[in-house]
Amino acid sequence: MSVVAMVFGEYFSHLVWGHAEKVWLSKIVAAILIVTLGIINIVGVQVITKLLSVASVLKLGVVAFLISCGVTVLIKGKGQIENFQTPFSFEGSSTNLAEYGLAFYYCSFTFQSWNS
Repeated sequence: MSVVAMVFGEYFSHLVWGHAEKVWLSKIVAAILIVTLGIINIVGVQVITKLLSVASVLKLGVVAFLISCGVTVLIKGKGQIENFQTPFSFEGSSTNLAEYGLAFYYCSFTFQSWNS
Protein backbone atom coordinates (compact mmCIF):
# COMPACT_ATOMS: atom_id res chain seq x y z
CA MET A 1 0.00 0.00 0.00
CA SER A 2 2.89 2.34 0.68
CA VAL A 3 4.19 2.02 -2.88
CA VAL A 4 0.78 2.87 -4.31
CA ALA A 5 0.59 5.85 -1.93
CA MET A 6 4.04 7.02 -3.06
CA VAL A 7 3.01 6.85 -6.72
CA PHE A 8 -0.18 8.75 -5.91
CA GLY A 9 1.90 11.30 -4.01
CA GLU A 10 4.18 11.80 -7.01
CA TYR A 11 1.31 12.20 -9.47
CA PHE A 12 -0.59 14.50 -7.13
CA SER A 13 2.51 16.63 -6.51
CA HIS A 14 3.14 16.99 -10.24
CA LEU A 15 -0.49 17.95 -10.75
CA VAL A 16 -0.59 20.56 -7.99
CA TRP A 17 2.95 21.94 -7.82
CA GLY A 18 4.29 21.09 -11.28
CA HIS A 19 7.50 19.37 -12.29
CA ALA A 20 9.68 21.52 -10.03
CA GLU A 21 8.32 19.87 -6.89
CA LYS A 22 10.54 18.53 -4.15
CA VAL A 23 10.70 14.83 -3.33
CA TRP A 24 9.57 15.42 0.23
CA LEU A 25 6.27 16.91 -0.98
CA SER A 26 5.24 13.65 -2.61
CA LYS A 27 6.25 11.76 0.54
CA ILE A 28 4.12 14.06 2.69
CA VAL A 29 1.14 13.56 0.36
CA ALA A 30 1.67 9.78 0.54
CA ALA A 31 1.84 9.88 4.33
CA ILE A 32 -1.33 11.97 4.52
CA LEU A 33 -3.08 9.48 2.23
CA ILE A 34 -2.05 6.49 4.35
CA VAL A 35 -3.07 8.22 7.59
CA THR A 36 -6.41 9.28 6.07
CA LEU A 37 -7.17 5.76 4.86
CA GLY A 38 -6.15 4.37 8.24
CA ILE A 39 -8.48 6.75 10.05
CA ILE A 40 -11.34 5.87 7.70
CA ASN A 41 -10.65 2.19 8.30
CA ILE A 42 -10.68 2.74 12.08
CA VAL A 43 -14.00 4.57 11.84
CA GLY A 44 -15.51 1.62 10.06
CA VAL A 45 -15.56 -0.42 6.92
CA GLN A 46 -19.07 0.81 6.13
CA VAL A 47 -17.69 4.31 5.52
CA ILE A 48 -15.21 2.97 2.96
CA THR A 49 -17.95 0.90 1.34
CA LYS A 50 -20.10 4.00 0.89
CA LEU A 51 -17.11 6.00 -0.34
CA LEU A 52 -16.25 3.35 -2.94
CA SER A 53 -19.87 3.17 -4.07
CA VAL A 54 -19.94 6.92 -4.60
CA ALA A 55 -16.60 6.79 -6.44
CA SER A 56 -17.86 3.99 -8.70
CA VAL A 57 -21.01 5.92 -9.56
CA LEU A 58 -18.91 9.00 -10.33
CA LYS A 59 -16.60 6.98 -12.59
CA LEU A 60 -19.55 5.55 -14.50
CA GLY A 61 -21.04 9.02 -14.76
CA VAL A 62 -17.81 10.41 -16.24
CA VAL A 63 -17.62 7.54 -18.75
CA ALA A 64 -21.27 8.08 -19.75
CA PHE A 65 -20.61 11.81 -20.12
CA LEU A 66 -17.57 11.23 -22.36
CA ILE A 67 -19.47 8.75 -24.52
CA SER A 68 -22.42 11.11 -24.87
CA CYS A 69 -20.07 13.97 -25.83
CA GLY A 70 -18.47 11.80 -28.50
CA VAL A 71 -21.80 10.67 -29.90
CA THR A 72 -23.07 14.26 -29.92
CA VAL A 73 -20.04 15.44 -31.87
CA LEU A 74 -20.49 12.62 -34.39
CA ILE A 75 -24.21 13.32 -34.80
CA LYS A 76 -23.57 17.02 -35.43
CA GLY A 77 -21.13 16.03 -38.16
CA LYS A 78 -18.13 17.76 -36.63
CA GLY A 79 -16.23 14.59 -35.75
CA GLN A 80 -13.44 13.07 -37.80
CA ILE A 81 -14.41 9.55 -38.80
CA GLU A 82 -11.95 8.91 -41.63
CA ASN A 83 -10.23 6.11 -39.72
CA PHE A 84 -13.49 4.20 -39.37
CA GLN A 85 -14.35 4.24 -43.07
CA THR A 86 -11.83 1.62 -44.19
CA PRO A 87 -13.29 -1.82 -44.88
CA PHE A 88 -11.14 -3.36 -42.17
CA SER A 89 -9.84 -1.07 -39.45
CA PHE A 90 -7.06 -3.42 -38.38
CA GLU A 91 -5.17 -3.52 -41.68
CA GLY A 92 -1.59 -4.65 -41.25
CA SER A 93 -2.13 -6.15 -37.81
CA SER A 94 -1.04 -9.65 -36.93
CA THR A 95 -3.15 -12.71 -37.66
CA ASN A 96 -1.19 -14.90 -35.22
CA LEU A 97 -3.37 -15.72 -32.20
CA ALA A 98 -0.31 -16.42 -30.03
CA GLU A 99 0.79 -12.79 -30.38
CA TYR A 100 -2.61 -11.59 -29.16
CA GLY A 101 -2.43 -14.03 -26.25
CA LEU A 102 1.00 -12.68 -25.32
CA ALA A 103 -0.30 -9.12 -25.52
CA PHE A 104 -3.20 -9.96 -23.17
CA TYR A 105 -0.75 -11.67 -20.82
CA TYR A 106 1.39 -8.53 -20.59
CA CYS A 107 -1.71 -6.36 -20.14
CA SER A 108 -2.78 -8.49 -17.17
CA PHE A 109 0.20 -7.13 -15.22
CA THR A 110 -1.41 -3.68 -15.21
CA PHE A 111 -4.22 -5.03 -13.05
CA GLN A 112 -1.89 -6.64 -10.52
CA SER A 113 -2.34 -3.74 -8.09
CA TRP A 114 -5.96 -4.79 -7.66
CA ASN A 115 -4.72 -7.77 -5.65
CA SER A 116 -3.35 -5.59 -2.85
